[in-house]
Amino acid sequence: MTSLSSRLSRLSGFSLCLSGILLFLINVIFTPRILAIDDFAESAASSAWAWRLGLACFVALLLIIGSVGIFEHFEQRKPGRVASLFTLMVLLSGNALLLAHEWNQWLFVRDLAIHIPDALNQLEDTDGFTLFDLSALIGTSAFFLSWILAAVLLWMNGIIKKHIAILMIAGLVSSPILSVFSLYVIAIIISTFLLGLGWFLLGLQLLKGSITPQLSADSLRNTI
Repeated sequence: MTSLSSRLSRLSGFSLCLSGILLFLINVIFTPRILAIDDFAESAASSAWAWRLGLACFVALLLIIGSVGIFEHFEQRKPGRVASLFTLMVLLSGNALLLAHEWNQWLFVRDLAIHIPDALNQLEDTDGFTLFDLSALIGTSAFFLSWILAAVLLWMNGIIKKHIAILMIAGLVSSPILSVFSLYVIAIIISTFLLGLGWFLLGLQLLKGSITPQLSADSLRNTI
């Protein structure tokens, strides 16, 4: 592994670990405060909204960096496979669309909430499916599907262990299931803990992969 690819793996591994930690903290600290406000415009104008969506944008950016490292790790383990490039394309697309959605929520929606809250509430309460709803659907659906597909591909190709793939998939699909049996905010916290733990363990794997080859080379030189 070259020095450049080793640094890329370390950066990506750190990005994924930090993403997992931030995802959990965001939903423990800020999501309950947002959900406690019934008025949509009031919640979007709150400081909790600003912090939550701002940090969510940062997490999406970290995941984009992590996606490149996942591709590099895939290529190191199984070079030349179409699945590695496909995984990269899927993750970059899903995370980029999530970033675009969160960025819009963070800046534009909050700006509307502060300056023309009645218009934002009217848009939110409009019957039927609006372009506002479509924007959210595209961003969140692309993110969820990209990580589910990536987890399956990484596991099927032997790149990650089964429990990491299960954690990520469980975190992505468990929220609506858990919300049937518990409060919605509790379901979100549990699901994001599972997903965040999956990202954290995947990040550790990338960090370990960036160190092991260099240690092996050093050990070989020391024995010659």
